[in-house]
Amino acid sequence: MPTRRPSTNATSRSSFYVLASNCFESRPDIGFTKILLDSAMLPRDPFKPRERRRFKKGFVAAMLFPFIAVVWFIYFSFPQVS
Repeated sequence: MPTRRPSTNATSRSSFYVLASNCFESRPDIGFTKILLDSAMLPRDPFKPRERRRFKKGFVAAMLFPFIAVVWFIYFSFPQVS
């Protein structure tokens, strides 16, 4: 039965945390920010990677409607100065 050799590089919890965080930071395809961007913007064209992404029409409408409602409320809530 083969014996287990001890590891040549000692890793601690803090060094593992640094290694894991560096690994996740180097990958732009995962993360909470990526989820938010994908839900708000059109997918990137693989043949034109440098082209800017555009917002989805539904997202623009969903953001524009509350903005107009707030402006409408503020405009009609305060008395008009003559």
